[in-house]
Amino acid sequence: MVICDVPQQDVSHKGANIGRAAAGEMASSSVQDVPNDQEGLEEHITIAVCHAVTGEILTRVWVRRDDIVGTLREAVLRETGQDELALHLVFESRVLEDETSLAEVGLRDGDVVFLVRTPLLQVSAPFGGAARIWRPQNGDARNMLIAQLDGRVRSAAFAPHGQTLLVVSVSGKAEVWGVEMGDFVCRLAPPDGARIISSSFSHDGQRIVGAADGSRAAVWCASTGDCLKILSGHSDDVKSACFSPDDTLVATASRDWKARLWEASGGKFAKA
Repeated sequence: MVICDVPQQDVSHKGANIGRAAAGEMASSSVQDVPNDQEGLEEHITIAVCHAVTGEILTRVWVRRDDIVGTLREAVLRETGQDELALHLVFESRVLEDETSLAEVGLRDGDVVFLVRTPLLQVSAPFGGAARIWRPQNGDARNMLIAQLDGRVRSAAFAPHGQTLLVVSVSGKAEVWGVEMGDFVCRLAPPDGARIISSSFSHDGQRIVGAADGSRAAVWCASTGDCLKILSGHSDDVKSACFSPDDTLVATASRDWKARLWEASGGKFAKA
């Protein structure tokens, strides 16, 4: 069974050590409304706020040591401009309750909390050939099953925006489905009829890259399934492919023991 979470809704974090190192990188940045007197400084602490999935530093806030978590969360919502969303704060693998004081939580100056967007969704793809959407908070399963895809499901993954689901079958077919209504979006056109082995979304959710039979990889449009580029150059089967963080490059790994970089837009070979 393959199980994965909506990327931007995952509750996992990068760890306190990584978070504190990230917070250290922000020490040189300017801070507004910082108390000027020594007594004020001693009463306040700096908390860095990171995205729970990507680890990206979103902001940092100054709060009083005797504040409660609810005060911290309101400050975070104001700073990030996401006050219309249901958000939670996670510190050292714990979801923080609004009524708890920062002292009880154990937050210290320079610590990091992770921002989690809810409600969470999860997809499970058992070998029976169907994918189901779940709400892990209460175990509720949506009545949305992906078509049989000619047999067992190899993998299933949410787009970064969480609105579509990419499903790849063992038989080599890949399809995109809508998450809310369970509607079919498109099927990826296989390059020259080859089987699709693996695939993943770009970080903006607009394209899909995947490995296919015949020592090739390909880039598809995520909304139409049209094949945009075929990446040929390996001497054996490509086993995996992914976009760079800025979506400008594609990395491929093959059974020929080589990894290659390609220009995502033009499909030109960039580096081995």
